[in-house]
Amino acid sequence: MVENENELIKAVASYATNPLGYLCFNWRWGEPGTPLEKFQGPQQWQADVLGYIGDELQKGNRVRVSLGSGHWTGKTMLLATFTHYRLATQVQPQIIVTANSLPQLSGKTWREVAIWNQRAKNGHWFDWTATKLAMKSDPGAWFAAALAWNKNNPDAFQGAHDTFIFDESAGIDDSIFEVVEGAMPLIWILAGNRTRNTGYFESTLSGSRSRRWKSWVIDSRSTEIAQIVGQLPVIQEWVDDYGEDSDFFRVRCAGLPPKGSFTSYIPQELVDSATDRQIGLAEIESWPRVMGIDVGGGHDHSVIVRRQGPQVFQDIVRLQSKDSLDIADRAMMLATKWDNEANDGQRTKIIIERTGIGDGAYNLMLRAGYDVYGIHPGVKLERTQPWRNIRARCWYLGKEWLKSGSIPAEKHLLTGLMAPKYSYSDTGQLTIESKKDLLARGIDSPDEADAFMMTHAVYFEPIGQRIPTPAARKQPQGPAEIWEQRMKRR
Repeated sequence: MVENENELIKAVASYATNPLGYLCFNWRWGEPGTPLEKFQGPQQWQADVLGYIGDELQKGNRVRVSLGSGHWTGKTMLLATFTHYRLATQVQPQIIVTANSLPQLSGKTWREVAIWNQRAKNGHWFDWTATKLAMKSDPGAWFAAALAWNKNNPDAFQGAHDTFIFDESAGIDDSIFEVVEGAMPLIWILAGNRTRNTGYFESTLSGSRSRRWKSWVIDSRSTEIAQIVGQLPVIQEWVDDYGEDSDFFRVRCAGLPPKGSFTSYIPQELVDSATDRQIGLAEIESWPRVMGIDVGGGHDHSVIVRRQGPQVFQDIVRLQSKDSLDIADRAMMLATKWDNEANDGQRTKIIIERTGIGDGAYNLMLRAGYDVYGIHPGVKLERTQPWRNIRARCWYLGKEWLKSGSIPAEKHLLTGLMAPKYSYSDTGQLTIESKKDLLARGIDSPDEADAFMMTHAVYFEPIGQRIPTPAARKQPQGPAEIWEQRMKRR
């Protein structure tokens, strides 16, 4: 029990090489009415990691720790409190914290630092900003910094920094690791979901560098947090839906890398980040409503996906019917309902694959007066274009969109996005694996993913700006020309 500020200073100083002791001392574990009332202390795996680090520091050794983690394990909490420990117990430390992306760094990792500083007994010693946690008495020299990485400027990570902390490390470019390795910091901690089975981060867990790193694999099912916050039923749903040996489950829960090939065009980490991302309502409503329809053939479903700006909506529709009228009726009903709910005078843009029964559905909706665009995904583009056909262009644009957009955690959509492989033609044009080739590999047709990609076939300006005319009604190649003009403006 610390009774005054002098005692607090002495107590904190006593934990200079004891991060586990600092974590147990500096937060009010189990105190009723606080966010920690259900927790009696750090979890066992956290205690093991911090105990190891403390032992190495007392021996005067450099520390290299790598944590492969599922969701809901408390790994970001560990990184945040360890940042706090180094800042509080060392004199003018040089601490860098980064993550796989700026949204992850600012919205999750660095935000967690703010949360745990507010809860700390000595939190009043520090000022938190969007880029620094600084000692109030010496803010210019005594601070931890949140630093976004840039593969075009890896040298920003050079310098006399004694502590580096990397969150969601699989998404950080290898050039950044190489620069930090050359800087030889005293402490270097890597953590994250193992979204790739190659790269620097993975090599510290199971590859050539693992002999020089102390690593832990944290399965979500074994953590106290997952139990307390009620996520075990969700984890069981993942087991039932995907299976324990699926890449989805291995990455999100088991703390293991995917087994899948990384010739897939869209990597798992990109899909995972899009499912975790939250989008504000105002940002969604500033964009037109767009509906993409992938028309099924053979045993495939026809699928309808709704997107508005950066948000794909949960209610993905699958139709077994092979009748053009059924597809048109369902699409018109959904568009009308969506427009009535919005009540903003805008009309839903319907983009449909105009092949087979899709052509009939397109004509039915066009005659009914709906704002419909017919697309031929297989139409080849000029050799001067970087894409072989309109489908490849749509997948390229959809992949770019996933870097800032939000999608529902719907299993058919997620697996479909990661299913197609890619290659380049003899003219250097991007080619996305066809549905026929996917089926030949025993992979289900990515109908949900293709419907989502259809929403990118035509570009619509935000509401209030110029909306392009529906050239695709008369010229199926129109969307490609619209996108060509847009890409030139970038």
